[in-house]
Amino acid sequence: MKSLQYLVFVSTLLLSSILLADNSFPDHTIDVKIEDGVYILGDDTFDAFVASHVLVLAEFYAPWCGHCKTLTPQYASAAHALADSHPDAKLAKIDATVNKELSADFDIDGFPTMKVFKNGHLVGDYHGRDKDEIVKYMMGKMGPSTVDVKDINEWNAFAEAHDVAVLGVFEDLSGESAQQFKTVADISDDASFALSSSIELLAELKIEYAGVILVKADGRSDYSGDLNAEDLKRFVTVESVPFVHELTLASSEKIFTMPIRKHMILYHKGSEGLADLKACFRDVSMAYAGEVLFVTADTQLEFTENSMPYFEVQKESQASLRAVDLEADKKYRTVGPTTCQAITDMIAGYLAGSLEHMEDAESDHGHHEGKDGIKEMPLPSDWDAKHLKVVVASNFEKVVHNPETAVFLKLYAEWCGHCQRLAPIWQDLADVFAANDGLVIAEVDADKNTVPVQLEGECIGGLWTPVLNYVCDDDFSV
Repeated sequence: MKSLQYLVFVSTLLLSSILLADNSFPDHTIDVKIEDGVYILGDDTFDAFVASHVLVLAEFYAPWCGHCKTLTPQYASAAHALADSHPDAKLAKIDATVNKELSADFDIDGFPTMKVFKNGHLVGDYHGRDKDEIVKYMMGKMGPSTVDVKDINEWNAFAEAHDVAVLGVFEDLSGESAQQFKTVADISDDASFALSSSIELLAELKIEYAGVILVKADGRSDYSGDLNAEDLKRFVTVESVPFVHELTLASSEKIFTMPIRKHMILYHKGSEGLADLKACFRDVSMAYAGEVLFVTADTQLEFTENSMPYFEVQKESQASLRAVDLEADKKYRTVGPTTCQAITDMIAGYLAGSLEHMEDAESDHGHHEGKDGIKEMPLPSDWDAKHLKVVVASNFEKVVHNPETAVFLKLYAEWCGHCQRLAPIWQDLADVFAANDGLVIAEVDADKNTVPVQLEGECIGGLWTPVLNYVCDDDFSV
């Protein structure tokens, strides 16, 4: 099971159908279909289409997805607006339930998922759902990715005008190093980029190593790696974020998609009397930038409160330290008061591997880990006595892959607020379909039971939310 993460995000899957128009439309040398201004791509046309256009926004959708259907008119309106003003900016869509190879290539596990491509390179995900937002974003991405600066004054003005500014100084702006820098500028949404060939600027800014620096509100970072797009992109992604993140709904996606998978979390009750502790937390974070992500979380916020049971954080506690390794799916906590020294000791023990993770330290979680780390709750004696069936690791195959029935399975965690709100609705659903022998309504606590990879959804793979899977045979689930 992929790493459990500690945020709540709303997701609803609605089963329905949608008809696609069948108009052929030639674009360059690629025969594609077009529907209301939006290009319809598939496994056989996607790569060539993306490679032949400056900018492409691609929506991966499912015909039954309610959110996708809501997006459709906004997406089409944006496509028409861009066709008039910026014809090189294309909007496309891919039916992920049909084009499974392409969907697998991009790890599509939720709908709609929108990805941006510039000059054939993946920029990243896009999350806007409004016509005007989409048009504004695409128009911005069509502009130059870098700005030329000639001297220290122009650079200072550029850096002051942007939250995160990256400068590359290269003697030859047409050389390979500068081209790698421009590639990263094309595919990055994390920062604004400036280029210069001024050797004097190198000296004035005391730039060493590779000739690339990043400046943000809380400091400067100098790049010391090889000048290739992959390493430089990681540098920009990691260093463009603050040393310490405040966990909110708005910041959560950025935090959990960072390539840094080790997190230190300071849960705090408001801010009164905590200035010194938070200053210590920030000071320590600067020493481990790029290695560990430091996050603060206010326990008075509902968004934060939903994750607290997972880390066994008490709401009345003034401050609590936790750590999580998202790759290893292990969580840790301090013993004793939360002090500056505790922060220093915890990060040292965390990285040294000397901390005992919470599942080993506690034995009251209601589950155990068996061979190969498989999590499993005991099978209740009455698991099938009620309309809503209970699934655990031991009876998963028997229930979910029963060839005699279709199964609608909810994956949840006890501490997930949205899962709790869905619980009575899920029970009502089971009651409604109780007389239908061909359909089973079931649920599994995926925090305490290891489930097969093919049924992992956002709840297990990234963002905690109730995830619904409909299984009608051994080889198909949605």
